[in-house]
Amino acid sequence: MDPQLKALHEKDTIAFHRAGLYAAMFFISAPIAVIAWENGYWPVTVFLWLVMAHLGHINLFVLHEASHYLLHPKRLLNEAQGILVGTFSLVPLSSYRYVHGCHHVYLAQPGDIELWPYTDPKTSRGFRIFAATVEFIFGYIWTPLVFLRGCIIGKKMSKNQRLRIIAEYSLCVLLWTTILGVTAYFNVWGWLLVGYIVPSLMTGSMQTARRFIEHMGLYGNTPDTATRTIDDRSLLGRFLSFTMLHGDIHGPHHVHAKIPQSHLPEALELLKDQGILTQESLFPNYWSATKVMLRELGNPRIGSQWIAKGDTTSTNERPSALAG
Repeated sequence: MDPQLKALHEKDTIAFHRAGLYAAMFFISAPIAVIAWENGYWPVTVFLWLVMAHLGHINLFVLHEASHYLLHPKRLLNEAQGILVGTFSLVPLSSYRYVHGCHHVYLAQPGDIELWPYTDPKTSRGFRIFAATVEFIFGYIWTPLVFLRGCIIGKKMSKNQRLRIIAEYSLCVLLWTTILGVTAYFNVWGWLLVGYIVPSLMTGSMQTARRFIEHMGLYGNTPDTATRTIDDRSLLGRFLSFTMLHGDIHGPHHVHAKIPQSHLPEALELLKDQGILTQESLFPNYWSATKVMLRELGNPRIGSQWIAKGDTTSTNERPSALAG
């Protein structure tokens, strides 16, 4: 392996420590949002919802890093924090690890169960539009259902893996049964709604938007033809990328999945120099990528299988990628 590339694979604890900070900020913001709401300072609550939604979105990157065993060099700490985040987000770490693993192995192909139904040519256009609409509005609920479906239909899964997934789903049920039971006992449904549910729904919508920007309407099955990468050099863009643990630099992650996200900016430059990622897959900011993605939502599809099916009605920005 190239020495520079090998160095980028070195694990660190950056995401682990920042994850703890972001989680603390989220749960500190929750009671403040509730107090502000109950005292009529709703603009403060709305502002905190936006902050909490972004923090929640970042924590999904924490789950992602843990699924790749990159959150912390010590396996126990990696798993502990991943299980904690997964339990609250209704997507257990082991479930995420299995389904996301299929995403990497079968990128933008029918076997990519993380991007279902958009990778499945057997689904109707109407159902895919329905799915995209529901996912945008209720991503916090839709995404866990997609991952649960992936685990149910999963075939290449060991007995131990399946047992761990069942155990972690049981933990989710236990946690949320307890939370809902305590909420009902003290009759503080409003607190739960304002302090957690609303910002979590916003987090789900952010997650959906980012996921669609990364893949929707791309008709290849390689990192360069099936992903969009945000390469924003502005001060605001670099700051946003930093807060997101560089999750916006998506193409390099699919080329080298074992590179920690903290090293993805350097990996991007290396892959551009090597010609592995081309300008066609790079976008100068989120807005430029969003505009392209939005054109595809009238017939949401991902992957070269749509072209093989004979569906060549794409308005995608990269016609050269249609051949896969």
